[in-house]
Amino acid sequence: MTNDLEDRLAALEKELAKTRSTQPDLPEKPRKIRPSKRKYLKVRIVTCLLLLLALIGGGFFYIVHGKPKAHSPLPPSLIASSSFPIYYPNPVPEGYTFAPNSVSSDSGTIFCKLKNGDREILIIQQANPNSNLMLDSTVGLDPIDTPNGKAYVGKNKASPVGIIQTKSTLVNITGSADVPSDVINSIMRDLKPLD
Repeated sequence: MTNDLEDRLAALEKELAKTRSTQPDLPEKPRKIRPSKRKYLKVRIVTCLLLLLALIGGGFFYIVHGKPKAHSPLPPSLIASSSFPIYYPNPVPEGYTFAPNSVSSDSGTIFCKLKNGDREILIIQQANPNSNLMLDSTVGLDPIDTPNGKAYVGKNKASPVGIIQTKSTLVNITGSADVPSDVINSIMRDLKPLD
């Protein structure tokens, strides 16, 4: 019986071999091509680089065009007609407000005041003289660093004063006797050019 089974199995294998040789080769099904991990990595790198460039471009645009400017209560016509940059503190010291009726201009010198009750601060600005004033040798004035360069602060009699000579503007600030010196110092540090 085992011989009979073996004979049948051999006969089936022969027939199977014949059918294989007579059937034409069928084309293989196309395989789905999956994107490789390397391709995904390249896409991610390119995306990250584009985002980085966008952030750098946005930052550059903000630095060039979006810098916050000092809010100016001074008349725009006065700012536009001035031959030198006009400075104003931003922020104004706490408790002090701009005195609107205090603005005047005389022979290229601009005057304005800040007030806090009876306390007054006079801000005087003019075109920078051609010569260096050598403020560092002025008796009673101490240098402080500001974003606009060295400023000099101290007292003139009982009144606190501050002077700064920028490239184009000379700014002189004088407070009434009851104005604290640190208020003048903060104004000197917070002066920003108006556009």
